[in-house]
Amino acid sequence: MTLHVDVDGLKLAVEITGEGHPPVVFVTGLNDDRHVWDALLSTLTAQTMTVAYDRPDLGDSDPLPQGEARVSRSYGDAAHQLHTLLDLAGVPAPRVFVGHSIGGLIIHVYAAQTPADVAGLVYVDATEPQLYVDVSGFGPTVTDNDLGMTFDWRLGLEEFQRVSTPQVPAVVVASSVGRWATAQSPEKYAPYTMAQVDERWQRWQRGLAASLRAPLLLAHHARHYVHTEAPMLVGRAVDAVVRAVRDADAVQLDPTDVDAAGGTFHLTVARQ
Repeated sequence: MTLHVDVDGLKLAVEITGEGHPPVVFVTGLNDDRHVWDALLSTLTAQTMTVAYDRPDLGDSDPLPQGEARVSRSYGDAAHQLHTLLDLAGVPAPRVFVGHSIGGLIIHVYAAQTPADVAGLVYVDATEPQLYVDVSGFGPTVTDNDLGMTFDWRLGLEEFQRVSTPQVPAVVVASSVGRWATAQSPEKYAPYTMAQVDERWQRWQRGLAASLRAPLLLAHHARHYVHTEAPMLVGRAVDAVVRAVRDADAVQLDPTDVDAAGGTFHLTVARQ
């Protein structure tokens, strides 16, 4: 079922399928619409409600007015908009949130802003919040499409550093080591080499997992779009968090047998 929900005068598209607790809400990375999750959704085995939506000017959602599109925003602004959308669409709380790239930062701040709404978290190669503040080749802001939300890297970093998230079942999924070696326009990442960017990206993923007391899954054969290149891996992470929310006796993940290329594996996550 696809709805168009009026959020502060904008019609935002949200697609809701299935039934069951907890609902799983998918938050895309920059410039991606909700259909980027389609391959992953087909791998899920936990029977529950799934929710995917489009931020302004993505997919089937309205663009922002011209004057609002370049207003600098934090991840919390996007989280607040999502919270309003989910409530208006009748998606019951608490919810599991899955966020890719900048979507990982949005769900992190969402969890801090509205902890009672959050049952679990899955981060899919979440953006390191300080990286684009430190490198020289990118501007201070980045915009979804042409007339979408404009995120301010420094404003977002300062917000991220202030928040703390609730201890809920969580998994952090990281892209393969070395995937930055073939990054386009490596000169934009000065003063860092691609090897240095790769190392700090992986260090950030490890630190994020440690802060959440969550297992870290390394996608050995997938780049930044882990959810499209290794959808089964991310799907099992989502299933595991859903099971952990439902089952107080779920046990901690042992990632040693995980096959990111899409083989058979077992995955459980500890209930916090």
